[in-house]
Amino acid sequence: MFIIGISGLSCSGKTTFSEKLCEALGKENCLLMSLDDYYKELTEEQYKILHNDEASINFDCPEAIDYEQLINHITSIRNNIEISIPKFDLGSCVVTRFENVKPNQYKFIVLEGVFIFNNEVLKKLFNLTIWIETCDYACALRRFIKYTKDIQGYNPEYTYNQCIKHVIPGQEKYIKPYRSGCDVLINGEKEDSSIVDMVVYLVKQKSNYNLAN
Repeated sequence: MFIIGISGLSCSGKTTFSEKLCEALGKENCLLMSLDDYYKELTEEQYKILHNDEASINFDCPEAIDYEQLINHITSIRNNIEISIPKFDLGSCVVTRFENVKPNQYKFIVLEGVFIFNNEVLKKLFNLTIWIETCDYACALRRFIKYTKDIQGYNPEYTYNQCIKHVIPGQEKYIKPYRSGCDVLINGEKEDSSIVDMVVYLVKQKSNYNLAN
């Protein structure tokens, strides 16, 4: 099984590119996973202050991620063991449902998320790493629109404070340092089908070799 890791800044276009890549590789061949589904559950005290305008809770650090469960799920499905992927709601910060994934169905796992390279065990599982390059200003604007429009609980003041206190510092400390180590850099501000075709060609070349050996 060939495992692809896709990272970049928040709202850089990771999910969009991941979906296009899976479609090009054949959706029936791909298990698309999001790091967002592996946020740790909040404590009772944290839920009380979840959406205060001061944005007191920091979600923008690797410590907020349940890497143990994520790594267990990836290694299990790779070893032909059924898993149940949690579906985490970013607004309420609770797991709303689980999605059962049966083994022996997929050739590729595509994992997208901002902190996928911050855990050494997880990082070593990737056969190909991709960085989505989008400027900070575009990402910030996309995030503000997305979170205030589409996600319940995120009013403008909370979203702004979260970006200033946690998102931007977290990107500088935990995300950007891994850009230079990625195998492929993709322009997240430009829609170009030839870019997807190029990555598909690279994936197929590398995966055919790895799957055959």
